Amino acid sequence: MAKKLKIWLMIACALLLTVLVVSNVPMKSDAATIEYTIKDQVSTDGNWRVWVQKGDGKCIIHPVTTKTIDKVNSGAVVIPATVSVKGVKKPIEVTTIGNGAYKGNTKITSVNFKNAVNLTAIRDNAFYGCTNLKRVYYLNYATKLTAIGAKAFQGDKLLESTTTGGLVLPAGLTKIGDNAFNGCVKIAVVNAVRTTKLSSIGTDAFKGIKSNCITYVPNTSIKTVVTGKIPGSVIVYYYDIIYNSNDGQNKKETDSEITYQTNPEIPGITYLASAGLFTRTGYTFQKWNTKADGKGTSYVADQEVYNLTKNGQFKLYAIWKANTYTVQFEKNAPKGFDTLKELDVSGTMNNVGCTYGTAKAMPANAYSIKGFSFGGWYKDAKCTSDPVTSLSNLTPVNGGVVKLYAKWIPITYTIRYDANGGRGVMGDRTMTYNSSVNLSTCYFQNEGYKFAGWSTDNTGKTLYKAGTAVSNMTETNGATITFYAIWKPISYSVVFVRPDLYEDEEQGIKASVSEQIDRLYADYDESKLLPDGYSCKGYTFNGWMTKTGRKVDRAYELTTEDNGEIYLYADMQPVEYTVKFDSNGGTLKEGADEYEPVKMKYSKTYTIDCGRYERTGYKLTGWSTEKDGTGQFTKAVNLMDTAGEVTLYAKWTPITYTITFDANVEDGEDVDGYTDPVRMTYDKPSKIGMCGFEYKGHVFTGWNTEPDGSGMAITDNQVVENLSATDKSVFKLYAQWRLIKYTVKFDIGIGATGTAPDSIECEYGKSFVAPEYDSDAMNRPGYRLDYWCTNINGVEEGDGNSAIEPGQSCDIILADEDGAEVILYAVWRSESFKLRYVTGTDEQIKDSNKISTNSSRGIITPGADSSYKEGYEFAGWNTKEDGTGTQIDDRFMPLNSKEVIRGGTIDEEDDYTIVVTLYAQWTPNTYEIVINLRSPGYGNGSLGANTQMTYTVVFGEKFASKLPTPTLKGYDFLGWATSDNKLITSDSEYKYTDDIEVHPVWKIKQFAVVFDCSGASISGKNTYTKIYNYNEKIGNIVPVLTTAQKNANKKFVGWYYVKNVNGRQEKKYITKNSKVTFDMYPESWTHIYELG
Repeated sequence: MAKKLKIWLMIACALLLTVLVVSNVPMKSDAATIEYTIKDQVSTDGNWRVWVQKGDGKCIIHPVTTKTIDKVNSGAVVIPATVSVKGVKKPIEVTTIGNGAYKGNTKITSVNFKNAVNLTAIRDNAFYGCTNLKRVYYLNYATKLTAIGAKAFQGDKLLESTTTGGLVLPAGLTKIGDNAFNGCVKIAVVNAVRTTKLSSIGTDAFKGIKSNCITYVPNTSIKTVVTGKIPGSVIVYYYDIIYNSNDGQNKKETDSEITYQTNPEIPGITYLASAGLFTRTGYTFQKWNTKADGKGTSYVADQEVYNLTKNGQFKLYAIWKANTYTVQFEKNAPKGFDTLKELDVSGTMNNVGCTYGTAKAMPANAYSIKGFSFGGWYKDAKCTSDPVTSLSNLTPVNGGVVKLYAKWIPITYTIRYDANGGRGVMGDRTMTYNSSVNLSTCYFQNEGYKFAGWSTDNTGKTLYKAGTAVSNMTETNGATITFYAIWKPISYSVVFVRPDLYEDEEQGIKASVSEQIDRLYADYDESKLLPDGYSCKGYTFNGWMTKTGRKVDRAYELTTEDNGEIYLYADMQPVEYTVKFDSNGGTLKEGADEYEPVKMKYSKTYTIDCGRYERTGYKLTGWSTEKDGTGQFTKAVNLMDTAGEVTLYAKWTPITYTITFDANVEDGEDVDGYTDPVRMTYDKPSKIGMCGFEYKGHVFTGWNTEPDGSGMAITDNQVVENLSATDKSVFKLYAQWRLIKYTVKFDIGIGATGTAPDSIECEYGKSFVAPEYDSDAMNRPGYRLDYWCTNINGVEEGDGNSAIEPGQSCDIILADEDGAEVILYAVWRSESFKLRYVTGTDEQIKDSNKISTNSSRGIITPGADSSYKEGYEFAGWNTKEDGTGTQIDDRFMPLNSKEVIRGGTIDEEDDYTIVVTLYAQWTPNTYEIVINLRSPGYGNGSLGANTQMTYTVVFGEKFASKLPTPTLKGYDFLGWATSDNKLITSDSEYKYTDDIEVHPVWKIKQFAVVFDCSGASISGKNTYTKIYNYNEKIGNIVPVLTTAQKNANKKFVGWYYVKNVNGRQEKKYITKNSKVTFDMYPESWTHIYELG
């Protein structure tokens, strides 16, 4: 709300009473103590460094420091609601401003928290030492903020709060850390009226702020927390101003939490709402009043007020005055359609004054215009709005002028179209006075006649062409004007189309037709005789006809198209004759129908069916008009040029066929040679010739009509006839083959002893399995069977011999002659091995060199350096990683380690090299833990008699449970810590290589001191409790009973714990929960007992 001035007060929080001492264990930074899913990653806009904690998902931000960015690390800083990071689809909610985020930044001048709706914590030192920071805006918008860390704003000496806002704390805040606002010397007002959950404030959190600072709080409970923590006074009062629109558009507005100020030097001034807070249609705001009828206390808009009430609500009502306005009546003359000038309107009407909220009757219309009727009053000149029927609330504007426009409605009449003897329908046209229309195109029809124009009489004395513009045909409203169609007969000509006839249609040979006949001219209703038709050889004229085939014998009403042409066509038909068929020695095919006589027409070509008769070994090749086949043909045309009958005879020819020869082999590349096909004629025997194919690895055995030899067998050059009765067919004969057979024998090869494997009978092209290596049957010391070969010396470059692996299928063709013998020799290869060393660490040791498995010198094994594995000593090599295999000495001897070598693996790079893998064995080191009962800053602890003070542990062992528990009077034992102040827990796993010393970590005990008021009271209670550390001197830090708390006729003289013989306690140190009682004496007593 404009011009509001509020005064807010600072909140002080209660001192945290629990003290935890962990032997100088340092506070760790954000990045060091938590695991993160995102760690120190720059946001996509380049403004923020981002951390996201693993588990709770808290998002911590720091501004970037590599460059100066306004509103981020310089000037007026705005804390964002979310940040975006590359690789994360959704924006991340900002929950935390990190430790020291802006520490020592002297470039920022203000911080705005209006967008920080997800913020839950401002961590330690976040804005420490920002010496040019003047304002913190909208901190109360951070409704989720629960904690402000230690030294968060310490040393910000320019940070101020004024009566325009103060330091406004958010509603959810529960904790303010030590020195949070220490040194913010300009803070004068703190607003905590919504901060209902505040429970603790750290030491010196508001040290150094103005001594007359005012803090406003919501209740006495929070006041108790704040009192004594912030300099100045703490006030609970505030109230709300409730504005009522009093029939305005908005019902209520609240000006919340106006402070009731008790300090006259800082009055709780505010400004009342302006006149524009509410609106009321048709009314003007006058003032504010404490009563709706305006009879209470009045206030002007924007008036400065203060202390309207101490608490609760102060209601103000808007007071309104009705607006007045003037109504004018406009003639709103229409324009002529042809001149576009306003038409004359007669009559006058006076203006009418009106008051908003009061209705007046509409005065009678005094205007008139020729050719138009009055249609009412409207607010717009085009009269498109709702009609106005009374003078009521026409405008809410005070002093406004409302113009009402007369609506004028022109008279109408109808134009009607008459067919005047024609046919069809045309719709009427409604005309508006003061407008024109073009006469319509004629859509009526009158067969044999054409449209000449429109006329207002049916005789056509006066003609109007279609499209002529007409207007104002009558001044009578609702009259009808009729236009009649005027007609004129049409004329046409007749064209006699010369026919396009053929001597032979299939060959496209035209026939000769007589000369063209001249055209004939006629009127629509005139009758004329038609001329004789055309003449042509082989055709007869049968009369004239239209394109659709309608016969015509005279010219009369042949078309309704004016100046059109009508085409007549001569009906010319070809001569027709009969054809009969004779089989001429053939027979009718089974199931075929006998030829019936066929009717043929002149000029038409007929294909004669040759498929009904048959004759074994012969084919029907055509027809002839002669029995001996002279004049053979298969298509007939113009066999006769007059009507009559003709006979056609079948023509027979012996068939031919071809014998072809198939090598009958799947892969043609394996066959050489060629056997020529033989052409045969039916009934003529002939030799087939000799086989010309050669099939590698096979022997030819003859021909057969089937590929598999199951058909008719035929020998080379045999005489055959009539193998096929089908013309031009191909009769295929298939070569028959068998595989060449040979024997494979085996030889033990050079230097070997024993017996070779048995021979194998093989067929050409079929594989066989080479014998496996059987060391019992044949062997060669230090060697292994490498492969079988046709060369006793093995495969040599360029010799064409092949290596066949033992036990593998051999697809190699070893012989191409039937009955041949082939010898395969054993080829031997020496074996070798190498050692591979696995240290079990990141360090690697190179493999040993390869040596023969028959070597007598062996391999010297290396040692693994103790530096490879921290905290362990090398203990030798073993064939198994867990040490359960064979332990290897300093030298590996292959002749003594055959089983170890056989247990190795084949080298990936050399199949004849065996890899023996050896694993390093490690023994963990031990070290000692020495107990030191001295702890820096504390007395020495103690342990029971004979307690062990030195412990031996294995490297990496968790040893917290082994250590004893010491005691120290007045302290609780928290655990043991190393010399680098690392606290040892049950999960701690330390890897030391040297002995270490540990010392105890202590937490001081605390006790409650209850002050018994002996019948008096403090803050309404009979007892008062205060917490003290162990052995802390009570001193003078005790409550004092005021006059209002004294018993009647008695005087407060002091507190006592236990009185000595002299009636007083000299001093007292707290070592347990205690009770202190105060004494009351008669007024005449003047001796005061003091405690401590």
